[in-house]
Amino acid sequence: METKQPRPFFFCSRCHIPTRNLDAINGNANCQRVTDGGKRCGGKFRPALALEDWGGCPSCKATGRLSDRKCGNCRGYGWILMRLR
Repeated sequence: METKQPRPFFFCSRCHIPTRNLDAINGNANCQRVTDGGKRCGGKFRPALALEDWGGCPSCKATGRLSDRKCGNCRGYGWILMRLR
């Protein structure tokens, strides 16, 4: 049985991926995600520290995995940013 992923601290202002990287704490860290078109996302990480900011992914139960593959619903992070919903 897979274990739950730890709750993230930050999210990208553009692509909304979560991160627990504490280097993003200053609010100036750039997202390094490469888009499908091969470009860098270019968003900035923003804090999301409240418990209600994040919800465990219902598809993978916050593990980030479905059987032997990455969960497509949460992109493998296990958590979904609820603030924007």
